[in-house]
Amino acid sequence: MWVIGILLLAFLVISSVLGLIYPISGAWERQSNSNQSIWDRERMILKQIGFIVFGSQTVHGGKQRFFGFAFGRKVWLKRRDYGIPALEQQGFPKEVAKLVQGRVLLKLHLKLSPDKLFLTGDALPYKIEFFEDGSGIKSVSEVSPTPRNYHRAELIPTGSVSQLTSVGKPAYEA
Repeated sequence: MWVIGILLLAFLVISSVLGLIYPISGAWERQSNSNQSIWDRERMILKQIGFIVFGSQTVHGGKQRFFGFAFGRKVWLKRRDYGIPALEQQGFPKEVAKLVQGRVLLKLHLKLSPDKLFLTGDALPYKIEFFEDGSGIKSVSEVSPTPRNYHRAELIPTGSVSQLTSVGKPAYEA
């Protein structure tokens, strides 16, 4: 019994140390091939406590919540969607959107880049089949994975201030 406790404690300590070495917390912006305005970009805010990762993303008419785990550079997240208008924009009729709200609609399997600026991997969406009259859900199944890339949306210092070059004339003369 105490061996299991020691192993569990060791796992918690190792995962906490790895969480400090490979931080996932912060704002992550999805990279896409299309030229999006700054207002239409997908941006998720993640927080990390040890190996537990959670966060959210605001979308038009709703919110998407993330929960999962990180171990080293690997991240596994599940996304739950909330908000009837947001689900209607995804193609669900209003009656079905009420049934789908709060369900897991996407899994993310991501890997943190060595420079800690990118999360790349796969998104596994769920296909939800429903009855035409909106009375219920027929089936829920995973769809083939699609590539997903995020970059850290925060400013990261590039080094010392001496590496920065000044441009133009100083604001005041000493």
